[in-house]
Amino acid sequence: MKTKVTFLKRVALLLLLSTLNPQLPTAHAQGTAFTYQGRLNDGATPANGTYDLRSQLNDAATGGNQWGQALTNSAVTVSNGLFTTTLDFGFGVLTGGPRWLQVGLRTNGGGGFVFLAPRTALSPAPYAVYAANAAQAGTISGTVPASGLNGLYSNPVNFSSPASSFAGDGSGLLGVNAATLNGVSSAGFWKTNGNAGADPANGAFLGTTDNLPLEFKVNNQRGLRLEPTPPIPNAVNVIGGSANNFVSVGTYGATIGGGGGGLAIVGFSTANSVEANFGTVSGGVDNRAGGFNATVPGGGGNQAMGQYSFAAGRNANAMQTGTFVWADSTAATFSSTGSDQFCIRARGGVQLDPLTSLFFGLQTRQMLNLYGTSYGIGVQASSLYFRCNNGSGTDGFIWYKGGSHNDAYANSGGGTELMHLIAGGLYVNGTFVSTSDRNAKENFAPVQPREVLEKVVALPLSSWNYKADTATRHVGPMAQDFYAAFNVGPDDKHIATVDADGVALAAIQGLNQKLEADAKAKDAEIETLKQNLATLEKIVQSLVEKK
Repeated sequence: MKTKVTFLKRVALLLLLSTLNPQLPTAHAQGTAFTYQGRLNDGATPANGTYDLRSQLNDAATGGNQWGQALTNSAVTVSNGLFTTTLDFGFGVLTGGPRWLQVGLRTNGGGGFVFLAPRTALSPAPYAVYAANAAQAGTISGTVPASGLNGLYSNPVNFSSPASSFAGDGSGLLGVNAATLNGVSSAGFWKTNGNAGADPANGAFLGTTDNLPLEFKVNNQRGLRLEPTPPIPNAVNVIGGSANNFVSVGTYGATIGGGGGGLAIVGFSTANSVEANFGTVSGGVDNRAGGFNATVPGGGGNQAMGQYSFAAGRNANAMQTGTFVWADSTAATFSSTGSDQFCIRARGGVQLDPLTSLFFGLQTRQMLNLYGTSYGIGVQASSLYFRCNNGSGTDGFIWYKGGSHNDAYANSGGGTELMHLIAGGLYVNGTFVSTSDRNAKENFAPVQPREVLEKVVALPLSSWNYKADTATRHVGPMAQDFYAAFNVGPDDKHIATVDADGVALAAIQGLNQKLEADAKAKDAEIETLKQNLATLEKIVQSLVEKK
């Protein structure tokens, strides 16, 4: 079972006994392993469950030097507060000097280790007391009779005589030939000054023939560990760098290239770890690869926990399948929020090579989200669209010339606003110009201005406001009436400015034609009246003359 990690903040550890319990017995000596027993309390209550233990030996109660490698005992069973496990720090560690044991623990597979303070001094046990006096007990002195030499020699040997000496290559001793070892000549030994002719094709290798790990040390500290992972063939775990770096029990195909810190401190682990099959941590410090085929190339505090995930930089968390997370030097954690994401935190900006082109494939979809998903640019069938927030009446689009970014609404940042489009209309800083080139047009047909005038005279006009802009009044026709009268424009929901202008011009021409026709008719009528008046004047004149 897994117990909540929060208990570690209030854990109490009571060491009951550290006894030397030999694990690798020979005829006359004990091994280096010993049994470690303890009591683990969760607050005042004995703990129950499985926990991972991290142990290391130091030669001082605080600070000092670490002796041997750090050990990780995974899934240690704690029952009613009691647990027992085996520790083996290897040869050359328990040499008689004082040793203090530092213990860290975590819930089974539950993240970094919490190290307990203070360290615990190791007490002597019966075999340890014997070992402290072994040198004196093993001193050979006096004369050994022939019977004490197992019958191989007929004369006694006096080890106390200054005249006694032992020299030569041992070739004269029964069954010993110093020129070979178990039949292998000196050419078959690995030498500190190098070997010649060690061709792997001929079977030469440096390593093991069993399923035990192989370690290389530097300054008596583990620098490289190769772990076989039976029963998975050819899936060796490679653990380089700090001796605190580790691969979880049961994990195979793991790689830790290096990095990792020295001693861990309370509440923080500097070790690198791989906790899932085929995970990789190339280096850095405090990095985890906890997903299948997950990768952390380096950096610090990164976690690649999703399958096929990638985390790099500082405190980058790739938590879902297929996520790529890169974080800059900011200390805060930066995490993915869904599968198959590409996440970047670059507060200094993202720079592309000037010759770089971006391609998004041939799928109609939204390409770019801004401010969450409130604003965006996307591609629909046969169109590119821009989307703004569906909020207040001022939400819309603004085009600026020059200036710099400013968060305030309609603030050009020192530039010039060229155009402003909101629900209430389109505002243009200058003249609105539409194409009217004859070469851009076709299907010309004559217009009857007098007919247009008559339709304009009959067109209903009213004053109104847009629902999205209740404060602004307008005057004009409805698009439905305009379209029914003139049958121009895209549909009966819109009136194009070019059509409104054209209808107005045609109506003016029709009005001019009407005025001219009326003027001609009046001129003809006036001329007729003039002629009639002249005729009357002549008649009146003739009547006057007859009198």
